[in-house]
Amino acid sequence: VYASGQCSPEDLLKYESIPERLSLASRAWASIDWDTTKSIMETMIECKVSYCGMHVITQFQVGLGVRELEADTDFENFFGQPERQTFREFNRRLQGSWNNEDLYYAQVANDKRLEWLRRFREMGGVLLAGTDMQFGGIMLHRELRNLESIGMSRLEVITSATGGCAKALHVEKHFGKLHN
Repeated sequence: VYASGQCSPEDLLKYESIPERLSLASRAWASIDWDTTKSIMETMIECKVSYCGMHVITQFQVGLGVRELEADTDFENFFGQPERQTFREFNRRLQGSWNNEDLYYAQVANDKRLEWLRRFREMGGVLLAGTDMQFGGIMLHRELRNLESIGMSRLEVITSATGGCAKALHVEKHFGKLHN
């Protein structure tokens, strides 16, 4: 969904581990080429492709939202200590060999991803709300705030998470509507 000014598509395929792949993706996002990316976005809009940024997982990888998740009573009450610990260990493995430079690029990439969402929406693109992480139901609130932070009204945010997702999945006749 983007083009990088630093990393070619071929470069992004040269990795030997998941942490290395995630680091490469962060560097690519951090060096986004907005002019080339604009044509990608235009094509997505023309083809009526909705986009779900699932931003909370990349924020989580740089430490954003960790305290929020751990402070949520549902995290404590619905999931046992072994499951919570397995999730923490999984995240440490995802970062694996990351150094301070990798972490820096991941943080910059997070800002660029939010900017991508803002630009896509301003061009007329349809954004959806969702997460790509375990405990996503708990973290969905953070994802909704991400959408609000790029300028969506609260009604637009709720619509993206309900009817927007249902429409994208072609189940809008049965799901996604709020009734009194």
